[in-house]
Amino acid sequence: MKNFIKLLIVNFRYFSNLSNKMYQFILFVEPFFNLLVLSLLSNLSGNTLSSDSILYSGIMGAITFSLYSSGSILVIEKWNSTMELLEATPTRLFKIVLSKALTNALLAIVSLLINLLYAIFVFKVKLNIENPIQILLLTFILLLFSLTSLGSILAVIFGQNKNAMELQNLLLVPLILFSGVWVSSIELPNWAIRLINISPVKWSIDCILESIEREKVSLRSFVYSIVTSLIVIVITYVAIVFLERNMKENGKYNEF
Repeated sequence: MKNFIKLLIVNFRYFSNLSNKMYQFILFVEPFFNLLVLSLLSNLSGNTLSSDSILYSGIMGAITFSLYSSGSILVIEKWNSTMELLEATPTRLFKIVLSKALTNALLAIVSLLINLLYAIFVFKVKLNIENPIQILLLTFILLLFSLTSLGSILAVIFGQNKNAMELQNLLLVPLILFSGVWVSSIELPNWAIRLINISPVKWSIDCILESIEREKVSLRSFVYSIVTSLIVIVITYVAIVFLERNMKENGKYNEF
């Protein structure tokens, strides 16, 4: 546990380095740009920004951050030729991936919160939160857990692919839809709805929306968010154990 906390601190210091232009853009510029586009589109249609559209805008940014940052965890290790070195360290690869995915999820939540602050103080949107602030914070912790599970499995998926960067760009929009963003605004076939319902991020998004717009948060959404996130993390663990076993047998990191 101590090693995991140390890894988390080291990764957070690295990924939160504001001298990095990319992270400056993701944390401060992208949320404002997304809200500006939404505001212009709302004005053209004669509507005003709603709490759910603002939240979806922030979550889209958070998911995009997880896709590119967490999805590149093992890819960067391959580029730096350090995968085999990681295998030789006493710290398990699963802990390394999970700590980096959690760090990226924390920063994704920060980006989402900045998005909400822009909406309140710059775009003058009034959010009427129906539940105590503690409930809202709890739903954000659920989203943090869901984004961590999503990031960890993305790290394994893209880490096994030779064309990871191209695949990330290809899967951006499907991943956002799969996470439940905008799903209530479009008609989808039953098979697509069933597929979306196994996404842990979808249920944590539902919890946040319910904490803002309804008097009670659904226990079903709360439980489903935790259970689906745990299932994804278990799948990630099994996949990384299999990956480590192949690395020991072959003496190198295999990719497809």
